[in-house]
Amino acid sequence: MKFNSYKPFYAQNHAPALDEIGIRPLACTGVLRCADGLVFARRSDSVMLNQNTWELAPSGIFDEFAVNPDGTLSTQTTFTNEMAEELGILEKTPQIQEVLVALEDLQQNSIDLIVPAKVQFSAKEIHSHFRSRQTKEYSKVAVVRENDVCDFVTMYSPDIVPISLEILDILNLT
Repeated sequence: MKFNSYKPFYAQNHAPALDEIGIRPLACTGVLRCADGLVFARRSDSVMLNQNTWELAPSGIFDEFAVNPDGTLSTQTTFTNEMAEELGILEKTPQIQEVLVALEDLQQNSIDLIVPAKVQFSAKEIHSHFRSRQTKEYSKVAVVRENDVCDFVTMYSPDIVPISLEILDILNLT
């Protein structure tokens, strides 16, 4: 297993002729439920990919820190690290379910493992944690009741990351 920096992945996505580099990141996309609904976050204008778009959060690529001593990958580690970095949620034991599905993201040239998880926080607590996050990858966070997901998608379409739309469709939420 080899881990690359983000730069070749970014270059490959912006110059399709570089496809022969063959970088296919393995990513973790969370379907995080809290007491009040699903967690979405809006990517900031300072990120390299999908600026100012909404996505299910947290999400990120597996890195060397996700490798267990036996060589297997830890979805738990990747998910909790991304949750802490992007949302400021430091809970180390969210209720993570088995990977729902692996999706090929043709736009990003990656494979995304879709990971349902639950935390006991309210929307207000999610927003409070978000204000204390480590990175500025996201500019906003939203907690959307499952009954209101269709309205959220309608309101912000086309500014929703395509893989998130596909996940919502798989979950019959759109």
